[in-house]
Formats: sequence, structure tokens, C-alpha cells
Amino acid sequence: MTITWHLRIGGKPTGLVLHQDNRYPNMWRIHYRGMVSDMVNLARAKDAAFGWLELPPKRGQAALHMKWKRAQTPAEASPVRFRSPPVS
Repeated sequence: MTITWHLRIGGKPTGLVLHQDNRYPNMWRIHYRGMVSDMVNLARAKDAAFGWLELPPKRGQAALHMKWKRAQTPAEASPVRFRSPPVS
């Protein structure tokens, strides 16, 4: 399962997305306008994202308009074939 976080300001998407790393699931990369960051943990990625958008840190009223939206895409189906339970 792949998880992404999308930053929205005032309900509008910013185009900035955090993508979970495939090899290291606890690490994230920032994707914005064709640029990709180094791997960092989720808290650092969310904090650094404001710098990429050249926004001031979340404080007071401005914090109410900034939201992270989490999205998940399901993992591929298992290659295991399911069988009917044995008949007693």
C-alpha cells in the first residue's frame, strides 16, 4: 500500500506531495514542481514542505487554512490462489 500526503491551503491543492519511499516505508520524499527532496521522516517532511512553498510556519489563524490530506492506493493483489475449504 502506498501512502501520499497532499498539502492544501484554503481547500486548494498546492501541488506539493509527500511520497512514501518504496524501500524504506518510514521515510518520505517531497515532490514539488519537478523537484524531489532527499529522504526524511514524515514530521521533517511536513515541516520542510512549508519552506518549499516559501510560506511562514503554521501559526495562529494561518494554521486553520493549511491541511494535509492523506491518500492511499491499495497494494497489488496477492499472487496466492484461494481455494474452497475442504468438504467434511
